[in-house]
Amino acid sequence: MNETLKPTSVADYRKKYCQTKMVQLSSGSVFEIKKLNPMFYIENEGNVVSGIENITDAEERRKIITEKLKQKYDAMGDKEKQEFLKKQHELYKKIVVYATVNPVISLERENDKLHISDIEDSGDLYPLVKVISDFTGGADLSSFCPSTKPDNTG
Repeated sequence: MNETLKPTSVADYRKKYCQTKMVQLSSGSVFEIKKLNPMFYIENEGNVVSGIENITDAEERRKIITEKLKQKYDAMGDKEKQEFLKKQHELYKKIVVYATVNPVISLERENDKLHISDIEDSGDLYPLVKVISDFTGGADLSSFCPSTKPDNTG
């Protein structure tokens, strides 16, 4: 059989492999988000989440990550906590950039994309991180994010 193969389109690939969800935040802003691969958290949170690579249940993984983060945070002094929170803030920006499908958010200023500072300035950063983390099964960020309650996540 001499069948001509065509590459899968980006849209078809995303439809098949990228699970997405529409969310509305308390600000009224609506975003399409996708689940992050657990490797994203492993690569970006280092030893905090070591040992979760083989845990496939999102809720169990979420519980372990949250517990380890909380233990690490509670053991820190004030200066370490400030540094930890700064690092978490940088991680939150990465989470939003990587997991928000539409509108597209970027760390660089580009005409056709929202800049991450737009999301920070509007107050949507932490609520958006929270819904992405909840959807993905990442850490429960309520201990580290002020004001993380979205109005509608369906």
